[in-house]
Amino acid sequence: MQRSLLLFENSIHSSETKRVYMWALNRFMKFYKIRDYDSLVGMDQNISAANFSQIIIRNHIQDYERIKSYSIPKSLS
Repeated sequence: MQRSLLLFENSIHSSETKRVYMWALNRFMKFYKIRDYDSLVGMDQNISAANFSQIIIRNHIQDYERIKSYSIPKSLS
């Protein structure tokens, strides 16, 4: 197991929270075509990690907001 994933999972104590966070993280990585968890940690050395994370997360939320109106609600799927 990759060290970054191990540290992430060990920091979460609730199994339900861990399940939801892992689902969201994997979806995020798939959306941005990120191969592994260690790559996510060191994606861009030119921008501070906090700023880089904020940029990507903000972009991801904006994309999600844009496409969610076209999605079938979970209750109907």
